[in-house]
Parts: sequence; structure tokens; C-alpha cells
Amino acid sequence: MNKIPTAEEFLVISDEFETLETKTQEKVVIKAMIEFAKSHVKTALQEASKKAYVEFVDLTNNEIFDYTDIITDDDVGANVNKNSILNSYSLENIK
Repeated sequence: MNKIPTAEEFLVISDEFETLETKTQEKVVIKAMIEFAKSHVKTALQEASKKAYVEFVDLTNNEIFDYTDIITDDDVGANVNKNSILNSYSLENIK
């Protein structure tokens, strides 16, 4: 994965950085940016986990089936592991 800039790095390269007059203002803006990003990432992962599905391909005729929870013909259950989506990106990565 490419390195994603921290909130501070992003702020420095933005045109808005020069409008901040003090370090206190800078810290407040950076903290708000981080919380905003965490909120959106959390919501995005929750939505992805709700809308994810399992896709099966019948190899005899290339027919595609999509299900969220199914039992296959050989009695093997399949479903979407929602926690694998919810935990796929740590909010600790947002700095």
C-alpha cells in the first residue's frame, strides 16, 4: 500500500495551512481531521460489511450466483465474514 500522508503532512501541503496562525490552531485542525477520517473509514467499512456478498461460479456452465448466506450442494456453508471487513483497516493507521 502506498504511504498515506498523516493529517499534519496533508495539512502542510494544502493551501489552507498558511491560514493557521498558531500551533494551537494547527493541533486543533489536525485532531479534527483525524477524527473526521476515522468516522468516515468506520462508516465505510460498516457499509461494505452490510453490502458484501459471496459469489459462486458453477464451473459446468459458468453461471454466477451471489448470496450472503448459503449452503452449497455438498453441504458446505458459505457466508461473508463481516468482521474480516470491519477489521480490514485499523483506525490506528489514521494519524
